[in-house]
Amino acid sequence: MAIFVSAQPANDNRPASFDQAMLAYLPSLANLAKKLRPTASRQDREDLVQATLCKAFETWRSYRTDKSPYTWLRFIMRSQSRDDLERRQKAADFKLRLPGVSVTITEPNQEHAADLALVADQIAPDLREDMLDMAAGALLAEPAARRGITRERARQMFERERERLASLARRADTRRDVVCGRAA
Repeated sequence: MAIFVSAQPANDNRPASFDQAMLAYLPSLANLAKKLRPTASRQDREDLVQATLCKAFETWRSYRTDKSPYTWLRFIMRSQSRDDLERRQKAADFKLRLPGVSVTITEPNQEHAADLALVADQIAPDLREDMLDMAAGALLAEPAARRGITRERARQMFERERERLASLARRADTRRDVVCGRAA
């Protein structure tokens, strides 16, 4: 495992002895990473150790010398691991899920952006802005308040529009048929 620590003192005057003391716990941190992430790849576990040390070096002033360094590092690693897992879960929640459709993730390109614009044009004009806002993370309460309706009524409207769009997609022979409106 390669951990990079500058031989020069940090800009915040962190003592070199602090860095050395923290680096002495590398094997223990690697073992803890295995326990916290038993199914993760070796690279992910190394990244967790690296992130833990970075956080320790950033917040070195909060370390209390009368306490165990390993306990402090363990607390940082557990917190970092939990934050990483929550971040990954949120990212997974935002992935597109369509029944019966396999979605392959690729790097975005201009063609994808153009297709997205064409598909967005298929959304009913009075719902388009609100549905795109919700796709970006807005809550039902926001469009409901703008429209002066309940969240449940807004959910029903958006669900009906999603069903219409899904039906359009099922009837289309090709992706281009959907984006060009030829499936109707």
